[in-house]
Amino acid sequence: MVNNSGDTVGEWYAGNVEGSPMLGVMTLWDSYQLRAYGNKAGPIIDYPDQRGNAPWGLGNAVAGPQSGYAWEFDYDAYTNTTGTAAQKIQAAIKIGPWKRIQYPGGQISLDEPGSKSKLIGYTAIDASTVGYDLNPDNPLPPETTAIRFAIGQLELGRPEFSAVKIRVTQLPKETHC
Repeated sequence: MVNNSGDTVGEWYAGNVEGSPMLGVMTLWDSYQLRAYGNKAGPIIDYPDQRGNAPWGLGNAVAGPQSGYAWEFDYDAYTNTTGTAAQKIQAAIKIGPWKRIQYPGGQISLDEPGSKSKLIGYTAIDASTVGYDLNPDNPLPPETTAIRFAIGQLELGRPEFSAVKIRVTQLPKETHC
């Protein structure tokens, strides 16, 4: 499938030819994260006792500079780096692209890289003033191509809602179905 950004995405699994599409994954960014540590059949970052689990600081669906887990895996950097597997992995770990939007009651993880503290987990700090101040007088920038919601501590049977109102100011030149 080709998404609206022109990326071929879909599911990647063991036995597939390298570079084949990843069905079910809607963005190229998500497919990179899946290749890194979300594939139990053979993730790139693979610890024998944690197969398919993301290492500390990775695995956030909204990784970015204002997130407690800020790091992403850049598959292009991984494939374009020479050296050992460890060097290639290190070159591919970067701050993620997602930007936070301010909202009342927002929180960010208090986790710190390498911390051995037993306080991590549900520990958080107030983040209601962290991120982009989205309001009618300050809309999203025109170069915005995606909006992603991340709601923490979901509970079975308790509904959570997110909403966005979009106004199209210019029709795309080409559409993909």
